Amino acid sequence: FKVPGSVSVQWQDFSDTTPGHRGYLQKDRVALARRLALLGVHPDRDVLIIGYGLSRSMGEEGRVAWMLKSLGLQKIRTVQISELKALNPRQELS
Repeated sequence: FKVPGSVSVQWQDFSDTTPGHRGYLQKDRVALARRLALLGVHPDRDVLIIGYGLSRSMGEEGRVAWMLKSLGLQKIRTVQISELKALNPRQELS
């Protein structure tokens, strides 16, 4: 299932991998913001995070939202993919 204009982002791609800091955001916040800007994520834009919710995930949507919030974004919303199915019942969702 692909939403037009969407970008797949994994929180792990922005986390520190050094021992003792695993899971924390990388220290260079300017570089993180630059990477997100290249994906079209800017502080003045709305961001909708689509995920599977508690039934099929480990809280990844929340971690992505936390990451964006800590980088200064304010317009962040999350939605479960099952809720989108109600908008278009003919669409096959995985």
